[in-house]
Amino acid sequence: MKYLKVFLLVIVCLACIFLAVYLSGASIVPNLLGKNANSVAVASSTDQTLLDQSAPSFDLPNTSGGYVTLAQFLNTPTVLVFWSTWNKLALDQVKILDDYLASGSKDAGLVSFLAIDSQEDPSTVLSLIRRSGYQVPFALDTYGDTSDRYHIKSLPTTYFIDRQGVVREIYSGILSQSMLVDKMEQIIKQ
Repeated sequence: MKYLKVFLLVIVCLACIFLAVYLSGASIVPNLLGKNANSVAVASSTDQTLLDQSAPSFDLPNTSGGYVTLAQFLNTPTVLVFWSTWNKLALDQVKILDDYLASGSKDAGLVSFLAIDSQEDPSTVLSLIRRSGYQVPFALDTYGDTSDRYHIKSLPTTYFIDRQGVVREIYSGILSQSMLVDKMEQIIKQ
């Protein structure tokens, strides 16, 4: 009887730990898989280092077989979303962005969008994109270099960059479509 109580206590403790990690929205998957601990790590707040600074440049493969650079977005307000297939909130953010683009809003044509997958095997990302039929343009940050330059600590993280290439807002977490539209309207005006 004594061992049964100890066994049940251990099970309850493990279940509580699992539930806390699951509900936190944080992912320990990269650490469990042996990925770089500095890449997509648990963060309690958004790193604002790049706010009001020039956005770091990048040159990443896209999912169409070409490459995409930050220079391609100069003179156009830009929304960058860092995401990953294993993160449900990040997937939800990509879906919200895709729904917005599919809605045909007049403002959607005034802003450039790019969803940057952070540190995953390209075949995993391409498979998800093919199955989902997303309209959002995607880039692959397979080794996390761009994620590091953008100080990504949690997913999803969204950068709003004005037409001069300056980071005007950084949002970590999921943005509703109305929040997304409000923030886009701000960078369109700048």
